[in-house]
Amino acid sequence: MRFCYAVILIIALMAMVAGAQRYESTPTQYNDSLGDGLGWMTIVSPEHTAEYLAKTGGATGSATAYTSIDLRGNWSFELRSLDEKMVGTVNLNLAQIGTVVFGAGTVRGSGAIATASGAIVDNTLTLNIVTYPNVELYSARFNQIGGGGRSAAGYFDAYSSSGGSLQGKIRGEKDVPRTLS
Repeated sequence: MRFCYAVILIIALMAMVAGAQRYESTPTQYNDSLGDGLGWMTIVSPEHTAEYLAKTGGATGSATAYTSIDLRGNWSFELRSLDEKMVGTVNLNLAQIGTVVFGAGTVRGSGAIATASGAIVDNTLTLNIVTYPNVELYSARFNQIGGGGRSAAGYFDAYSSSGGSLQGKIRGEKDVPRTLS
C-alpha cells in the first residue's frame, strides 16, 4: 500500500515538473494597448523588444548616431487636450548629443520644475517630461519636426502620481535668438 502511494506521489511530482517546464517555454501573449485612439502603440509581448521599440520610436538614442535635426536650445511647449483645452505650458532648455535629447526647465505659471529625456529615432522625437513637486509624466511623441528642429508637434500621454491620466496634443517652438542686421 505504501508502495502505491509512493508511486502515485512520484508520478504527480513528475507531472508538475513537466507542466512547469512546458509553461516556462510558452511565451505569454499580452494585449495591452497604450495610447488608445492614437493608433501608434500596441505592445504584443514584452519578449518582442525590437518590435516594441520600433513602434514607440525607441527608448534611447545613440550619442554617436548622426541626425540632421538640431533640437539644442530653449523651447516652449504648449500642451492641449484632444478637444483643444489648454493643459499647460512647459519651458525647457534642451541639450542634444547625437540622437540623445535631455534638458530641464519650468512649468509656466506654477513654479514647478521639469526635466526631460528622450531620443530621435527615424525623424521622430520621443520625449519624457517629468514635473516636480506635482509629480507628473508627460510622455510625448513628436512625429512632425519642422525647420530642421525649430518646431515640433505630436501627441502626449500624461500620468499623475495620484493615478490620473490624459491624452492630448503637444506643440513646441524653439526660441531663435534675434540679431540686428
